[in-house]
Amino acid sequence: MKCVVTGARGRLGSNLCTHLVADGNEIHRFSRNADSMHLPLAQLSEHLQRGVDVLFHLAWSSVPSTSEITPGIEWREDLPLLSQLLFELLKIQRSNRQPPLFVFFSSCSVYGEGVAGDRVFFESNPKIPKGWYARGKAEAENLIEGFQSLGLPALILRITNPYGFVQGRSAMQGVIPAIFHAIRDSRPLQVWGDGSATKDFIHMEDLLNAIDFLVANRATGIFNIASSQPTSVNELVSLIESQTGCPVEKCYRPPSAWDVQNGRYSNARLTALTGWVPQVSLEAGIHKGLVQFRGENSEFALAILSRC
Repeated sequence: MKCVVTGARGRLGSNLCTHLVADGNEIHRFSRNADSMHLPLAQLSEHLQRGVDVLFHLAWSSVPSTSEITPGIEWREDLPLLSQLLFELLKIQRSNRQPPLFVFFSSCSVYGEGVAGDRVFFESNPKIPKGWYARGKAEAENLIEGFQSLGLPALILRITNPYGFVQGRSAMQGVIPAIFHAIRDSRPLQVWGDGSATKDFIHMEDLLNAIDFLVANRATGIFNIASSQPTSVNELVSLIESQTGCPVEKCYRPPSAWDVQNGRYSNARLTALTGWVPQVSLEAGIHKGLVQFRGENSEFALAILSRC
């Protein structure tokens, strides 16, 4: 299979590329910051015209926190690029050639705020995003769905909080690595809110397997990819404390207005189509992450030995 991956330098894009190459696929990596391994986005149209099976579009200029600092950056940078790509695919289709399956990496944050209790978000629920990042992803979905109505094959992945990345030591992101760093550096963990916010964490292995199933089925439309194991930040800290034997001091800060406090998401549509179910429990995923982090940070192992 011939694949193009935009945003291939990012933590998710780089791991996706490694996975696709290991499965024997031909990969062409693109990035805003081109180098010897990554082609510039300006050459993307030329590659698409040569024929591609799948276009994985991960290039995105923001994460939730940075999006709030520079509101509207998605409209200035990401949505114009997305529109350009979709028009390029439409041009391919109208020349009576098969366009690639367009796979867009969205976020379950487009649903907005859940409620405490058993309410679960399904793909049919309306999009009510809270912050600029989620609004940008929701607008991207709207744009893609408009081109889908013209016959373009497009797959939208609504992903929860991925973890378990193989990534550079300085680039680790997310609350789970933040807890590891707090233990390593003997400093308090910054918790936004009171720690009761319920999150869904999907391990990278499960995420990649779900993508494999969907692409193999040439699936189109919208699919949630979640662990369906909602966990509060406080519960997450306790779980890591139990696995390391090391207490974590917490410093509570006011919650961010854009941060979803209750997130529960259904995989029913994905499971019904492909049979996929998550295999890596949060407990097992954290253990894998601890093993990786110990291997990359000798001072982390020393911190555990000295403090715990």
